[in-house]
Amino acid sequence: MPQEQQAHLLRALDTGGEYTRLGDATTRRSDFRLVGATNRSASALKHDLFARLTSVVELSPLASRREDIPLLARHLLFAAAKDSPDIAGRFVARDEAGRTYARFAPGFIDCALRQELPNNTRQLEALLWKAMAESKDNEVMAPSDWRSESTSGPPGASPMTSSRPSSSEPSADEIRNALGAARGRVGKAASILGLSNRFALYRLMKKHGIGEKNPE
Repeated sequence: MPQEQQAHLLRALDTGGEYTRLGDATTRRSDFRLVGATNRSASALKHDLFARLTSVVELSPLASRREDIPLLARHLLFAAAKDSPDIAGRFVARDEAGRTYARFAPGFIDCALRQELPNNTRQLEALLWKAMAESKDNEVMAPSDWRSESTSGPPGASPMTSSRPSSSEPSADEIRNALGAARGRVGKAASILGLSNRFALYRLMKKHGIGEKNPE
């Protein structure tokens, strides 16, 4: 928002929500909550406007919190299915308990986790739409260029490979033993089993009917 418009907003905040429409002599009042966001430094805001923001949250880049990528991908898919059901609706389904879940093909999340995503959530959303456009079945498949680009991963990141052959998966007993050794921590158990992330283990736990809180 330009500095001049920030000054108008600040005036409305200082007068209890009072404002005047352009070309109108009538003073109006609005009861609102202000939420702002910027990818610039706080110095881009007028210092007195920044002082009115009572709660400030600094969010690190998506590349440094990759554990959020699967959750964001699912959220973005649900939003896409709501706004464009004819395009994205086939990638969302319900289980027997009536819970909505995203129909991501095996390997999609692994590929997404290896993308650099310098433009954060906007880039993840664009990649998701590209994947949906190329997917012919009812599961979101990783695009071909994702698969070719994702072998090395982003600079400085550890290779997200599994020590377990791709053709095999841990048995129910192995999963229970790993969860016991990890004291129920799914992420730690996934590492013990050689899985790429905890979401892969969640899928296997669901498949074998193993509860997170009671692995026995």
